[in-house]
Amino acid sequence: MTSCTHNVRQLCLVTAVVFVLVTVAAGAPIQNCDWDAAASIDPSIRIMRMTFDEPRLMKGYAVRVDLHDRSLAFTANGRDKDWGRPMPDYTNEVIRTRRVTVSEFLDNARAPVAQGGRGLDMLLAFNSAPWKWIDDYNPYADLLGLNISDGVVVAEGDRPAPMFVVWKNGQTDIMDSLPPSRRGDVMLGHSGFAIVLKGGKILYPPDGGVHPRTAVGLSGDRRWFYVVVVEGRHKGVSMGADYNDLARIMLSLGAVDALNFDGGGSSALSYWDSAEKRQVVRFQQEVPPRPCALNIGIYRHSSK
Repeated sequence: MTSCTHNVRQLCLVTAVVFVLVTVAAGAPIQNCDWDAAASIDPSIRIMRMTFDEPRLMKGYAVRVDLHDRSLAFTANGRDKDWGRPMPDYTNEVIRTRRVTVSEFLDNARAPVAQGGRGLDMLLAFNSAPWKWIDDYNPYADLLGLNISDGVVVAEGDRPAPMFVVWKNGQTDIMDSLPPSRRGDVMLGHSGFAIVLKGGKILYPPDGGVHPRTAVGLSGDRRWFYVVVVEGRHKGVSMGADYNDLARIMLSLGAVDALNFDGGGSSALSYWDSAEKRQVVRFQQEVPPRPCALNIGIYRHSSK
């Protein structure tokens, strides 16, 4: 059976996954999760635990953000101060960002400006765009695809790539690629590996390429933003997901478009517990956590 869970409450998505595959092929809708029963991080952000036992053991978390709340905004880590320079010991590579873990990113965003932070009321953070791995110890990163953080181009990319986009007018989208003429309209645009769900259509069949995953999705009316992280490579705990799994999960959550971001050991998700006044590391694939090239955060500012 497939289910979303939070604590001991079980939220039925569908019956068996075998049935899901048949009904998706026939065009039948998948029943959405009951988000009203999910835990609340913030009045506009909910999180739930996901557990699946077919087509294999999978565990993870799903988050839903209400984008009608215009006091919420997206941000990301951006250019390193040495942006554009050759990397030490790897002079054929170029510095774009300084790698930070999702936890470090959230903590730095919340730290006061006087202490070197950004002074933001950061509520949620997760890893995003894929990057060029060099070694485990290099503090810098270059990225794959075009990436824009806070209106500034961080990396040009060497080929078109699908993107999650936040426009300067606050609207969001998932696109096959960003036309050059529209770069100036983008506040945040992070590239991913593949669009797995488009207009409610699953774009990939099951292929057995299971890994830890991070993905984002949008509802058809663009009111709801979704984040999914799936644990993987842990026998007896969670084996991971392929693109087809991600698409079906996103459909069940309420998304019609979804983008697969960087996954593997980079997958991580943290949020701020306002009551406890502390960060909660809800998921990290590796321990200790892997520093990533780019991370996305959602923070609250004064109402517009």
